[in-house]
Amino acid sequence: MNLIRLVWNGNTLDSKYPLDNAVSYSSPIEGSQVVRIQNGDEYAWIPNVNYVLEGDVRWLSTTDWDDANGWRAFLEYARQKNKFQFYPNKNLGTYIDSYLVEPMGGEHTLEPDGTRKVRLVIRNTTTAYAGY
Repeated sequence: MNLIRLVWNGNTLDSKYPLDNAVSYSSPIEGSQVVRIQNGDEYAWIPNVNYVLEGDVRWLSTTDWDDANGWRAFLEYARQKNKFQFYPNKNLGTYIDSYLVEPMGGEHTLEPDGTRKVRLVIRNTTTAYAGY
């Protein structure tokens, strides 16, 4: 797995470790509808899909977390539904414009060594998060 990069509000945030427990998938956007009629036939109206990536960002030190351009600052920015660029490989120029889904609150856990772990969930409606 590659190290990721997030570019937000003129700031760059690189991961020190690959996303752990990463999985990507697609799901119908909100407002999609599915109807099942009496004879059992089903019909769907799905105007678009969300491409979703979930993964654990682990071993975040206090500096990684509290820095003026660190993870807490990124989450505060992204929670306001500001778009950011997700680079699946920080060493390549390809990115996916994305929005934060979770964590919308202050959720994070502490690792046994005192570092933080955040379950990051992001989405977009144009590009699959291939490779996860």
